[in-house]
Amino acid sequence: MPLDRLVFLPSIHHAGPVSERDWARLGREVVHARARTGLDTSKALADKMGVSARIVGEIENGRRESYSTTTIAKLEQALGWVEGSVSAVLAGSAPTSVRPAYVTEQVGRRKVAMYQLPVSVQEASDAELLAEIARRFARTAERDHREPVGGFDPELNRAPDRDDFDLVADDARGHDHETEDEDREIEP
Repeated sequence: MPLDRLVFLPSIHHAGPVSERDWARLGREVVHARARTGLDTSKALADKMGVSARIVGEIENGRRESYSTTTIAKLEQALGWVEGSVSAVLAGSAPTSVRPAYVTEQVGRRKVAMYQLPVSVQEASDAELLAEIARRFARTAERDHREPVGGFDPELNRAPDRDDFDLVADDARGHDHETEDEDREIEP
């Protein structure tokens, strides 16, 4: 390939020389990411970036081979990509989405720290999904938790026995065990 057909992305994170066809690839990635983030038009992306719709159109159509570092940074930020993602796309890799922010939310009288998950579950990493599942289990357990008197319930530490399974089966049939237990206590 002749040297005059090579371009360099003006960025501190550039991945080296890339050919013209990579700019078309970047354009396709931008269009795909724009649609995924809910920006229906090039103008909507341009407004979010603070640049002209013409520049976004040139990026999406691969018409130019060079953009300012400011434009590249605005593009990455508007699409939710980490810094250097444009260089990665031009080098043949995929862009990297920004990880969800760790936020503190006021819930009732307490502040609760949680992760904001990406809109799409497919964009979340395994660690993010596991963290969200753990958070939801903890929230459900906290909501359903009934503190026993004295703070300790030895009943929770014993292994289940056959009576426990019979109680579950009876519950499915609609039996009221509390009433039956009270009746047994009254009988001589």
